[in-house]
Amino acid sequence: MPAIGYTNADQSHFTSRHYWEVGATSTHLQTGWLGRYLDGVGTMDNPLQGLSLDNSLAPALATARVPVASIDGPDQYDFWSNRVWGEVETRMLSAIGALGATSGDPAFAAAAGVTARVDRLRNQLLPFQGVDNKPGYTSPVAYPASQDAFPRRLAGLAAMLAGGLPLHVIAMTAPGHYDTHSNQAGDLAQGLQLTADSLLAFQRDLEARGIADRVLVHVWSEFGRRAQENGNAGTITEPPASASSSEPVRRAR
Repeated sequence: MPAIGYTNADQSHFTSRHYWEVGATSTHLQTGWLGRYLDGVGTMDNPLQGLSLDNSLAPALATARVPVASIDGPDQYDFWSNRVWGEVETRMLSAIGALGATSGDPAFAAAAGVTARVDRLRNQLLPFQGVDNKPGYTSPVAYPASQDAFPRRLAGLAAMLAGGLPLHVIAMTAPGHYDTHSNQAGDLAQGLQLTADSLLAFQRDLEARGIADRVLVHVWSEFGRRAQENGNAGTITEPPASASSSEPVRRAR
């Protein structure tokens, strides 16, 4: 669906991406379009129903009622306490889920709900934890080698889906390189190639695992300025502008 826009555009990447992510032309809406969907169909005991595989929560997944999770990868979720390790750390983490569970105080009850969900998520992801900087899962196909985290996160997502985790909607950022002030032809081609190759590997991974028919992939991107070349073989800047990239959203039944 190319060239979808809105009236009175201010050519700001901030504004245009926000409209895409919240699913409305409102600068004040704080829940995402997928987050509102989860508020309607989700539950309070499953943070993995909405998963942001990124360094921060994808705005499209922002909810008002139900919990969602944001992790860098299935093998990247853990807790760290200064100078606590081994059996002591194991016992500490095992005790987290019971914190505040016996108190009738509303604040303790809220804390207990959060810690219980955190503990459940930790236990769900334990099988994916690796050793010596190697993940605790394998892939039946080869993913592109890159310093960008996109192919690694897709490989982890395929493993999570195959592992039967209660995933429903997943979002992550792809290397689109659409906000290019210089050398746009080279940077854009490189980013799109890595995105396409990674998505192909992800599809082949799902097919090899026999779960491809459970997953719908949606890729979107935003471009909030005029397609006019500047003096650096980039695209002309229309203030205000900010960095942007393509944003694939994955939804699994």
